[in-house]
Amino acid sequence: MARNVISYYRFNRKRMGARFVECMVSGRGLLFHDGSWLSDDGEWIIVDVITNWADSDRKTRKICELIVSREQLETALRHVTPKE
Repeated sequence: MARNVISYYRFNRKRMGARFVECMVSGRGLLFHDGSWLSDDGEWIIVDVITNWADSDRKTRKICELIVSREQLETALRHVTPKE
């Protein structure tokens, strides 16, 4: 089972590109825009939350758009640790 999930993940990664981060269970994902902008408050990145229906006849669609701080993303990811 795990092998099939990984193969599907790799297939979608190729199909959607390097800026796509897929949810492993929901058919949704994050699609990062290719540019960011700087302000006095830091660097801001636009991220689309999308449905990703690669295995059906339904089209991929945008659910919502987020504008997030690179610094906050990096800080949050540093606090995520693997479960044993």
